[in-house]
Amino acid sequence: MDFNSYKKVISNCNHIVKVGMVSAYALFLGANTALASVTEYMDQKVSLKTQNCTIESVIQQIEKQTDYLFVYDKNDVDVKRTVYVNGSNTDVIELLKGIFANTDIDCKVLGNNITLSKISNVATRIAQQTRQEKKTAKGNVIDSTGEPVIGASVVEQGTTNGTVTDINGNFTLNLSTPNAKIEISFIGYKTQVLTAQFGKQMAVKLVDDTELLDEVVVVGYGSQKKVNMTGAVATIDSKTLASRPISNISQGLQGLAPGVTVTNAGGQPGQDTGKILIRGLGSFNASSPMVLIDGVEGDMNVVDPNDIESISVLKDASSAAIYGSKAANGVILITTKRGQSGKPNLTYSALFGWSKPADLMDRTNSAELAELTNEAEYWDAISQGASPEQAEKRKPYTQEDIRKYAEGSDPYGHPNTDWYDLFYTGSGFMNRHNIGMSGGSEWAKYRASLGYVKQEGIVENASNRQFNVRTNLDLKLTERLKSRINLDFANTLMKEPTDPISWSNGDAYQVFRQVNRISPMVPYKNEDGTYGAIADGNPIAFQDLGSTGDTDKDYLNAFAEFSYDIWDGLKITANGSYNIVNRSYKLYRKDLQYNANKYDGPIRLTKSHTKEIRRQGDILLNYDKTFAQKHTVNALAGFHTELYSYEYDDAYRQDFPSSDVTDMNGGSVVGMRNSGYTRELAMNSVFGRLKYNYMDKYLFEANAREVTVLPVLQKATVGDGSPHSQVLGA
Repeated sequence: MDFNSYKKVISNCNHIVKVGMVSAYALFLGANTALASVTEYMDQKVSLKTQNCTIESVIQQIEKQTDYLFVYDKNDVDVKRTVYVNGSNTDVIELLKGIFANTDIDCKVLGNNITLSKISNVATRIAQQTRQEKKTAKGNVIDSTGEPVIGASVVEQGTTNGTVTDINGNFTLNLSTPNAKIEISFIGYKTQVLTAQFGKQMAVKLVDDTELLDEVVVVGYGSQKKVNMTGAVATIDSKTLASRPISNISQGLQGLAPGVTVTNAGGQPGQDTGKILIRGLGSFNASSPMVLIDGVEGDMNVVDPNDIESISVLKDASSAAIYGSKAANGVILITTKRGQSGKPNLTYSALFGWSKPADLMDRTNSAELAELTNEAEYWDAISQGASPEQAEKRKPYTQEDIRKYAEGSDPYGHPNTDWYDLFYTGSGFMNRHNIGMSGGSEWAKYRASLGYVKQEGIVENASNRQFNVRTNLDLKLTERLKSRINLDFANTLMKEPTDPISWSNGDAYQVFRQVNRISPMVPYKNEDGTYGAIADGNPIAFQDLGSTGDTDKDYLNAFAEFSYDIWDGLKITANGSYNIVNRSYKLYRKDLQYNANKYDGPIRLTKSHTKEIRRQGDILLNYDKTFAQKHTVNALAGFHTELYSYEYDDAYRQDFPSSDVTDMNGGSVVGMRNSGYTRELAMNSVFGRLKYNYMDKYLFEANAREVTVLPVLQKATVGDGSPHSQVLGA
């Protein structure tokens, strides 16, 4: 079978079976003697007895008696050459050896295929084999005690070409270049980069990464060496986070911590935070982890990434148990940067970026819509028993209509509106800036920072702006008495587009919904300058109004802590914090006269205000002592108290005389509404932790917490102004 015939056979195959191969090479060296080598795959027998038979005929007989197929180029293989074959139940491989002995034809068996190809000479084959051997590195990896390292990663530097060591620490790696470098790494050891050596066994000894093992990790109510940890804790450093082009912290956690899943809640500025799950969904009601910023509960998304020193994620029950039931879905501990002794250090960082729609749905144009509508009407009529002639009359659009839609020659009578092109006109520009100063002495250290973020939407009337101020102060009052003081403030202003539709609640949802459902046959504007509209209006007309829903938030947190070393290893710490979040929401919805036949209104104003206050305090007694350089004992006892209050008020009026009147009193008292309520929660907790460490080999840790929650009291004021109270329960 020649090469073209073989291609036809292959094209009809439904599958290919891959099997292993056993190779054998026969080299015949001598004066004017070429090389014939055969790679054996399987033992198949043939019976042939011919005189003056061509090689082509022999090939055909072998294909008939076996499962083999031959592949060759007639320009290289002289298939018309006659040979003498006399064999009964002879091995195919032995037969081929005799036929191509003392020739320049190379035979290879690959699966069920036998390839015949021309080779230059023996020297060429040997040189090729030698070059391949020169690019294969072999070695053995051991640790500092001489034990083999199983599963170490061995990678050709700068590529994805790699392997892992076997149970004896051995590896074999085929390299792309003779001068390649090999990178060898394993958890807990320092990564080594070596120049590949060929022709001999490479001996590699990995050294313990003591810096990694001695790394201090922030855990609940303290810190400890990573090597001595018993729980599942993941850490993220400041450099990794600050270098990411993100507008909030939750986005930046994606892909940085194993077991932590971050899904994007959306792309709207100010609402593009990530939803975080630690080790899957822990509860159907509330699955978000507990977030502590320098020991105080807060919103991670209002912290400037440039102010963060490290993030620890407590993922399992043993590491998060110290925080009680609040930590059922895991805990995220954020530690901010603090001052260091030395001269004042001034830093500035900036980041710029642009956003655009990643992918937009392909929409039908007016001509396509007309054709599809005609087809739908036609077949609907046929299904109801109409004749083809009657069904043709049901088509609402003529060929002239379709032509005008396609050509755009009648933009008002036969419009073809690209709503996406009109809607996605925002710049999507984002810029982030941070300036910080730190310094101090042995007795006082400080760090202050100022941050600013502005993110424009990919549509008009959508944006988010954030402003941060943070000050951290460390004081050494005496040799035993120390203090930490933190003060931070953040303000955010989020704007989102709104609509004048009477039955909607005014959030951005309807704007996006309408732009995805309105027909291209509806004009953006009519010839007289009025708006084209459907029953739910015109989404670009909504945008032209410039009405927005504005959410303004203020965050203020004050924290103070004092610690006193009672004696060697025993320390008492007391801290307190005051955290307040004020949120103001204003939704001013202008009315809209699309055209003579379509109106949405009236002018409406909704305002709401919420205030959250969290007061908390902790008293901690900690003992940490090492005995005989072998036994380390750490004991923690603590008390936590917390008072949380929440206030909500809202008001609504409509029928404003003009869109220039924006005060609540300017609206009509007819149909006005107002409501409000207050909730309070008090909680006390006692907790403790006991740890034992024997020579960094044997570790024991136990955590416990008991929480007492006082009943929740709700005070509410309804529309008529009459107050009432209700105990909702613990």
